[in-house]
Amino acid sequence: MKEGWKDFKLKELLEIKYGKDHKKLKDGKYPLYGSGGIMRYVEAFLYDDESILIPRKGTLTNLFYLNAPFSTVDTMFWSKIDKKKVFPKFLYYLLKTYDLSLLDVGAAIPSLTTKVLKEVSVKLPPLPTQQKIASILSSYDDLIENNLKRIKLLEEKAQQTYEEWFVRMKFPGYENVDIDSESGLPLGWEGRRIGDFVKTSSGGTPSKKKEQEYYNGGTIPWVKTGELKNFMLTGSKDCITESGLAKSSAKLFPANTVLLAMYGNTIGETSFVTIPVSTNQACCAFLVEDKEYLSYFIHQYLLYNKEVILNHRMGAAQENVSQTIIKNIKLNLPTEPILELFGSDMKLLYSQIENTTNQNQLLKEARDILLPRLMSGMIDVEGI
Repeated sequence: MKEGWKDFKLKELLEIKYGKDHKKLKDGKYPLYGSGGIMRYVEAFLYDDESILIPRKGTLTNLFYLNAPFSTVDTMFWSKIDKKKVFPKFLYYLLKTYDLSLLDVGAAIPSLTTKVLKEVSVKLPPLPTQQKIASILSSYDDLIENNLKRIKLLEEKAQQTYEEWFVRMKFPGYENVDIDSESGLPLGWEGRRIGDFVKTSSGGTPSKKKEQEYYNGGTIPWVKTGELKNFMLTGSKDCITESGLAKSSAKLFPANTVLLAMYGNTIGETSFVTIPVSTNQACCAFLVEDKEYLSYFIHQYLLYNKEVILNHRMGAAQENVSQTIIKNIKLNLPTEPILELFGSDMKLLYSQIENTTNQNQLLKEARDILLPRLMSGMIDVEGI
């Protein structure tokens, strides 16, 4: 062991506490955490000091560090940390290097117990070293967080532009446009079905029985509906091989394609993809050929009008919306010059979102490379 580093059990460093049932809590200003993150905001908090949150059930590796009043659900542990022995942010980063799913004691649902957690062994350097290491890693997280805020502002600006132009009808030059007396629309605009001006398609799932051939070593991003919660996708968690693409109903969709979840828990969610991707069969792809500006219009329309999609849901066992239904949804289609102008504005905003998203990915990769090296003492921070 590196000089000055000491062994501890987790029970020596923090007190692990149970969350509470939140159903009786009224809405309020304090974040309530579950294993997936903030679930809602409630009227009361459990704790208002530095704490590390550890899932009791669910995704056991999804830890949170908090330094503001919070509450948690009963499937989440929170902690009171002994700051005389450990710097809280350091312990959070250290635990992030542990695969807590290996401590799973659940049968059907992944679960942790206080008994198991208390016996986890950790190695700690002196407090000043802990603070330096935490500061280095925090600088990456701060940059990532600032970028996320910037991305959110850019997304909001894009949606506000759509609303201003196509809901409030204050598009450039609207003052000088005549209105059709019958339709009430600006001259040149018309009510059109989505299928009249864009093509739709869906993907497929290569057989899991041929995992070696269809999935292992794959380089083609393969998107599922669970990923469509993001405004923009610059990649995917999973990939398939060329063989998997060729020997299944999966298709390769070009960059700037808009995807929509047709069924599942994320039905109605939509994403704009910046690279060629394949998808499973639950994703609807909107193909605009050489009219890129239509992708921006469709994406913003779907974001703004999610309820329109949800109102067309069908099915008892599993709610869904079919491509036929999607293609028959009617909307007010602006003139091509207005669409092109809107597309030009959106292309600039989307490019900024893409660049900032990619920057965050590089920051995360750099942080994740540093993390185990700093936590093991491989990198000496004494001179920093």
